[in-house]
Amino acid sequence: MSMTGGKNRQKILKGKRINHGYAIGRAFVYEDILSRDLYYYTIRPDDVERELGRIRTAFGKVLEDIRKLEKNVKAELGREEADIFKVHAEMLRDEALLKDLEKEIKGELVNAEHAVRNVFRKWANKFKVSDSEVVKSKAEDIEDLSRRILCSFMRCDINMLENVPRGSVIVAKRLLPSDTARLKRSNVKGIIVEQGSDVSHSAIIARALGIPAVTELQNATGIIATKSKIILDGYESIVIKEPTSGELKTYRKKIREIRKEETARIKRARKPARTASGDRVRVLANVASKDDIKAAAERGYEGIGLWRIEQIYMSSKILPDEKHLIRKLSKMLKPVKRQVVTLRLLDIGADKDLPYIDIEDEPSPALGMRGVRVLLRYKNLLRTQLKVASILSKDHNVRVLVPVVTFPEEMEEVKRIAKECVKELKEEYGIRARKIRTGAMIETPAAVENIDRISLVSDFVSIGTNDLIQYSVAAGRDNPSVLEYYEKGAGLALKYIKRIVRSAERHGIECSVCGEMAAEDKWIKPLVKAGVRVLSASPYLIPRIKEKIRAI
Repeated sequence: MSMTGGKNRQKILKGKRINHGYAIGRAFVYEDILSRDLYYYTIRPDDVERELGRIRTAFGKVLEDIRKLEKNVKAELGREEADIFKVHAEMLRDEALLKDLEKEIKGELVNAEHAVRNVFRKWANKFKVSDSEVVKSKAEDIEDLSRRILCSFMRCDINMLENVPRGSVIVAKRLLPSDTARLKRSNVKGIIVEQGSDVSHSAIIARALGIPAVTELQNATGIIATKSKIILDGYESIVIKEPTSGELKTYRKKIREIRKEETARIKRARKPARTASGDRVRVLANVASKDDIKAAAERGYEGIGLWRIEQIYMSSKILPDEKHLIRKLSKMLKPVKRQVVTLRLLDIGADKDLPYIDIEDEPSPALGMRGVRVLLRYKNLLRTQLKVASILSKDHNVRVLVPVVTFPEEMEEVKRIAKECVKELKEEYGIRARKIRTGAMIETPAAVENIDRISLVSDFVSIGTNDLIQYSVAAGRDNPSVLEYYEKGAGLALKYIKRIVRSAERHGIECSVCGEMAAEDKWIKPLVKAGVRVLSASPYLIPRIKEKIRAI
């Protein structure tokens, strides 16, 4: 990274591209509420009671939210899973905590926000140094409560990215799936992250949203202030802070040219894609929102290959029930006619957490409770989604995709429960729902080893290349220190893909690729040569993918 110019103008160079394109907008510097600078002020002794009153009011609001969460989770998942919220409520009622807060305010004469951050941080640190793993896990509970209380003071949502102003360029240290659950593409022009790679979640998010993004810009959140004028060049990996009028003129011209090229490409994308030798390759869309579906329809999609249902869960403050899911999904599905809709069942665990489902802390989250493992533990959660899929299939061509399948027994159990759900809908509600078509998402080498047995009990299979690569070479895509291993893993994944394709052909079922390899220029030709005839990617990449197919 280098900077040129004075205080009013700086150029940040030598970043790394994670998605191409140009953007002009205002910076929105995003920080987690626990690490951001809070409004701090000293108080007089006679103001102590006022600040303590503010804390009691905030505690009351948070307790009310917690009670709602507990009731909701208890109804959907059971008493045991709801107990975590009882623990949170007990912590807020702890007299020792209240005394520590009172002591902090009286002793230091600081405002309520500052006292809450300091005291909760001290409590969390006490838990973190314990030798007991059970006690250590309480530190996260303390931090979660701290976030809720601080947000109550500041009247903000826990997910600060929900209300990003239109025309924003997001500047962050890093972005996780939970950070971006409610991110609106219409408001975001670009993404700048200090930490990440072209295979990190930040990159996947940027490509999914079809917006330019760069990474590996040290201290970007310190150099760039919110509301600063920004030019982001995703081709050259350059970020220009407070650009000159000449630079703005140059980049506005480039943006007009790019839009003109994209318009022509979109027009061509409405026709099916065939290789030069006549092989038909269908290009589906990965979606998570109504905006995604609209973008896919405009760009010649041939169905939905991956609908990330967890986005609805992550953007909800309480656990969604059947009515909520049907209302949300039905509204989003209105523009979809008879194209196939692949609804991936809730895929949480590892780096995707929900505030109202307590998955215990694990030493290796990526190797623990994920995908179908969570669903089979919380069967009511699974039943709700299967019933919703069955009801939606009356009016739409819906099928479900089971995430992180390792063994055929997992698919057999999901299919057994799906059959029960169809029966229950008929007996309890008089709904004649359709049989649920069920597919397995192949994301681990173990699943590849079991592919023939999995194909035998699946209606289709879909290959998630991101995790398949990650688990093949034991290298996380968000870990820059092992990035070279991850990049080499794609070649190994191609060998696995060939095996999966052959197995699907033997069993007469469809095989698609829905991971990032399906969207990368250098892998499209090898995938098609390997026999893949269905690719699924971000709606914004469909036109380019079709052109690459036609060039094969």
